[in-house]
Amino acid sequence: MTEPDHRGHTYVDLTSSEYAGRFASSQARTYRKTTKVKAWQLTQDTPLATVLADGTRETDRMAPAEHWVVENPGGEQYAVEPEKFEALYDATSEPGVFQAKGRIRAIENPTGGPVWINAPWGEPQYGSADCRFACSVLADGSLDLAKPYIIGRAELKQTYAEEVSPDRFASAGQAPAHLAASTRGLDNKSGAQQTENNAAARHGEAPRRPPATTNTPRDPRALG
Repeated sequence: MTEPDHRGHTYVDLTSSEYAGRFASSQARTYRKTTKVKAWQLTQDTPLATVLADGTRETDRMAPAEHWVVENPGGEQYAVEPEKFEALYDATSEPGVFQAKGRIRAIENPTGGPVWINAPWGEPQYGSADCRFACSVLADGSLDLAKPYIIGRAELKQTYAEEVSPDRFASAGQAPAHLAASTRGLDNKSGAQQTENNAAARHGEAPRRPPATTNTPRDPRALG
């Protein structure tokens, strides 16, 4: 469900059943955050504005004390609850620098224009026509559909890497490189055996057979 907004943005309800279905469908892609970020914990309530790389003023909010302010490499800043920060970021040897480890599901903005949503922190969040809609993937693999949000296209590309599942290769009629290499190895062995047999036939010799193999049961303990 969408409706026009006086600022020329279209309102989108990302908590609707429609978008819950989109996040869980093949329209969405799974991404893992791979970058290092700067972060500091607030000692008092602090005004915080988030401006994206494309110039979109994404949100203005009052970040509560004890929350963490995270700054991505591109300069985008946002606040994170203390318990969520501990789950999504690991400290590094460099003071104030953390390694991100969060995962999200993201879909393209299907409206064709700029949008706004009611963000999880209770303020409007704005996105351009090419922004993405996202929700977090929790530790157990489920989706946090209660707190979807907007992420800029440039910010997604800069800080996340897409996870590609084997199903994606299968649907495209392709195999991962390591499987393709393995298959080529088997084909090469079969071709070499056939060449050897053809040479033997030209000299009146019987073709060579590969050594027999036995299916000797293995001790299950050896498989542990």
